[in-house]
Amino acid sequence: MATPVTFALKPFEIERGTAEHCSDSGTGLTVDVTVLREGAVLSLGYRLKGDLSKVVVPPMTHQPTRRDRLWEQTCFEFFLGAQPLPSKASPYWEFNLSPSGDWNVFSLQSYRHGSELELAVTGIPITVQSSPAALDLTALVDMSDLIDPAQPLKVGISAVVVVMGEKALRETFWAIAHPTSQPDFHHPASFTIELMP
Repeated sequence: MATPVTFALKPFEIERGTAEHCSDSGTGLTVDVTVLREGAVLSLGYRLKGDLSKVVVPPMTHQPTRRDRLWEQTCFEFFLGAQPLPSKASPYWEFNLSPSGDWNVFSLQSYRHGSELELAVTGIPITVQSSPAALDLTALVDMSDLIDPAQPLKVGISAVVVVMGEKALRETFWAIAHPTSQPDFHHPASFTIELMP
């Protein structure tokens, strides 16, 4: 039986024109993700902890649906490659999971190229629970129409968290790995998790 694995995401922010790795600029936030793969089904649990009064969280919708540009607000994401060693020429998928309950999936032909809606995925059940100190989002993703259940997977997990700064809202970027001098969740070197069948 598969065992869930938990990862801590690292913040990355661009401030004053310079790249600063692993700095949350005093927000005191943490993001942990638990992942479980069972065949072609992926279970993900995101936990955002800290003073959520500083975080801009989209409200839960009455009828969650596929929506575009979810990453412009607080959004949890993961990127999935079915290649054993992803490269910039490899196809992959981008999954967006919003605390509003809305979601989206894109297929890409190669690194940031040929993005299209992935219509094989028709829904992603999302559950959200929140308190003043934590927000938990869980999602169950059936990938049976995308991958062979016996195919090893490479996964990158990330989040965009919008926080209230002193003068304006600002985005903070979180991922397991930040392989470049700019936040880039699409980069194949950020697909650091290997999930075996």
